Amino acid sequence: MSVRGLRCLGRPWRPCVRPHPLRLPGHHAIRCAAAAFFAVCAGAACSAPAESAVEAPLDADDSVVVVADTLFIYAGRPGENPFPATTGVATVVDLERHTGAADLGELLARVAGLQVRRYGGLGAQAVPSIRGSSGAQVQVLVDGLPLADAQNGAIDIAQLPLERYKSAVIHRGLVPVGFGGIGGAGAINLETRDDAAGSGARLFVGSHGDLGGRAHVATGSDGGARRLLVLMHGRRLDNRYAFAPRIPAAQVDLYPDTTWTRENADFAEWGLFASGALEGGRGLLRTSVGAFRRDGGRPGPFNLPSPHARVRHERLDARLGLATPSRSLGFDLTVGRQDGQLSDEHREVGLDPAGVNFTVADDALARLVWTGYHALDPAWPGPVWLGLTAGADARLQSYRESIAGTAAPRRNRRTASVFASSTIELPSWRLTLTPQWRWQRQRDDFPPVPALPWLPEETGVEHRQDAVSPALDAAWVLVPDRLRLTAHWHQTVRQPTWVELFGQPGGMVGNRALVPEEINGRDAGLSWTLPGHAGLVRATWFSQATEKTILWYVSGLGQSKPYNIGRTRTEGAELEARLRHRAVELTTATTWQDAKQGDGADPVYRGKRLPFLSEWTAFADLALQLGPWRPGATLRYESASFTDLYNDQDARVAPRTLLGLSLARAFDGGVWGRGRRATVTFEVVNVTDQRLSDVEGYPLPGRTVSASLHWQ
Repeated sequence: MSVRGLRCLGRPWRPCVRPHPLRLPGHHAIRCAAAAFFAVCAGAACSAPAESAVEAPLDADDSVVVVADTLFIYAGRPGENPFPATTGVATVVDLERHTGAADLGELLARVAGLQVRRYGGLGAQAVPSIRGSSGAQVQVLVDGLPLADAQNGAIDIAQLPLERYKSAVIHRGLVPVGFGGIGGAGAINLETRDDAAGSGARLFVGSHGDLGGRAHVATGSDGGARRLLVLMHGRRLDNRYAFAPRIPAAQVDLYPDTTWTRENADFAEWGLFASGALEGGRGLLRTSVGAFRRDGGRPGPFNLPSPHARVRHERLDARLGLATPSRSLGFDLTVGRQDGQLSDEHREVGLDPAGVNFTVADDALARLVWTGYHALDPAWPGPVWLGLTAGADARLQSYRESIAGTAAPRRNRRTASVFASSTIELPSWRLTLTPQWRWQRQRDDFPPVPALPWLPEETGVEHRQDAVSPALDAAWVLVPDRLRLTAHWHQTVRQPTWVELFGQPGGMVGNRALVPEEINGRDAGLSWTLPGHAGLVRATWFSQATEKTILWYVSGLGQSKPYNIGRTRTEGAELEARLRHRAVELTTATTWQDAKQGDGADPVYRGKRLPFLSEWTAFADLALQLGPWRPGATLRYESASFTDLYNDQDARVAPRTLLGLSLARAFDGGVWGRGRRATVTFEVVNVTDQRLSDVEGYPLPGRTVSASLHWQ
């Protein structure tokens, strides 16, 4: 079998070599089914595929089983195949094509099954939720390595520098085992830019003082054996906009003749990033280093404003990756530090004393992964292919805090995990099975911080937890290159965070009796690929239940304490489609979910809907390619959601509908340079200027306008 030109998607240097052909008469090979596990091998510097690759044709007698179940919602050029193979149900967001007004949270919210809980406009806290999960149940990773800290668990994606990443891969339900650690309700894997050569820039300007840009330069040797990328970016936003105070549920203005102005919601950020790779006969070496800083206001919710409080967020990170020449063995080491600062001289935030609070979080992770692929000689007719992935990682996290000059004890967490998966291919049955298994141990050994400054600290505290997370992925190709059926099952846990276990000054009382949340999920989906790869339609049913859900309850005057309350469950359906016909391109994503509290909860809350989760969300993007012109329109809808556990009708966010229009014009060569392309984009967001609110009922900006220039 000739395998020349056949490459694993997303990493052009990794060949998918097979010693014997797999026969499916009449169908040429377009993807390696082995990429289903190779693509999630972070230790070999390979993560879930993020972009299409143009492949050389195979010999006429070569064929491979295809079990792809990935949908690109913004990706590809005409003629490319946007359906790579990957574990589980995944959607890839091409971040490179976004326009100036959007941020990372806005782009991710367009994916079926994923909602972003926003606590304000651009720059404000944004927490992802997958299939009704909490933010702490969602893994957020960069190139397959986790970001979440042990202090809070959830990641504020508004604090992530969008300009550094080229794509985001959304895994719902089943989390690829190559990401290591324990599983979760899903994962968002951000992939950093890795341009091999050339330079480019992007500038944008918009309403409310929005101004920013990015510039990068990349160089490399012929064949890509040596690569270097340097990137810098920055953005500032005043975020001053007028609004009328109102009752969110009733959409009634409190003061019809009064207009307020959003204050202290500005921010300014900048970042640097550099990455390089060296490939030779002895293997592959990859390294990267990055720095990011954001300064801004902390405006507070609508009913508890903090007009003077200021925050600062800084992050430094570095990564080293090694792989053998065959890419069968890989090693990754990453270190990071996050510094936070809250200046609250007027004591407007929480119960902490007035002054300046500092936090420092350190994180180091090492991962080793081995992969292999073998042909078996089974008893029944037809070949059987067996892919194996096995690895281990170790992580050390620490956290220090100083409140108004008083230092709190250092917090430490040590985590060790072992993981393995097997990909079993039965070509004669067009069936692929991928069982996977994880084991993880965590140990916390530090005194808890008292809930109130005058309470004594406890000493000699150690908290240890073990967890196992099995999963199974199955894909059956009903009609080659046309119709496939997928099903997934996973069982995993979510460990309590430090705040939940040991409390936090300001009124959060810890509960060391907490046990991990147990997450059980399953889904089944049907994917239909249109002839000529003109589009893909996928419908998925899912069910996800969490046992021993952790929720916070009021435990005293100005205090709250977490408890394992029982069961919550979410059932729903997702419908995704990407269609292309000549100059027309349509992308849609619709989600229906029924997220409620179940058995074990307080009878007062049993059967109530979970807060901040809309029952219906829908997104549609329509674009026309008319020569160098590309007009487009987007529509996003979210049904009403509650902000409390009791489902008080006066404590809910009204339905939201957002309409956007855009117009792009591409210029090739000329004053932009030989072989260069410049794209100018104008965008209007919220065309109808509807009164919108965030999850806490705070009014959001009305109509906004932006313009961007992308030169490459």
